[in-house]
Amino acid sequence: MNPALSAHTRSRLFAQLATLERAGIPPAQAFTLIGDDLPLKERRSLTQTAAALARGMSIAEAGENHGVWLPWETRTIRGSGWAAGKPVRQPERPLRPSLGVIEPNAVPTKSFPC
Repeated sequence: MNPALSAHTRSRLFAQLATLERAGIPPAQAFTLIGDDLPLKERRSLTQTAAALARGMSIAEAGENHGVWLPWETRTIRGSGWAAGKPVRQPERPLRPSLGVIEPNAVPTKSFPC
């Protein structure tokens, strides 16, 4: 299957959708807010997907029907809880500092020759 959106555009779309979702914007509205800088064919796919979402179609099915998602992306979206158009919120976990991070006020314990 040849998707209507390029791989680069789809990766940007996933990032933008995630940002808009965190801002509380529903997917049907999010698809209308992004893609102004895209070629006409890609914008049309996003517009058609937004219209399908507004009619109650799932985000996975709407995106697949209009060439936004590849089949494996559709399966991933269905499995992630977006099937009904609403993602399953995952609890935010604090990042663990890596072992190599130096604290701002840390004093080095070893000196190395220059």
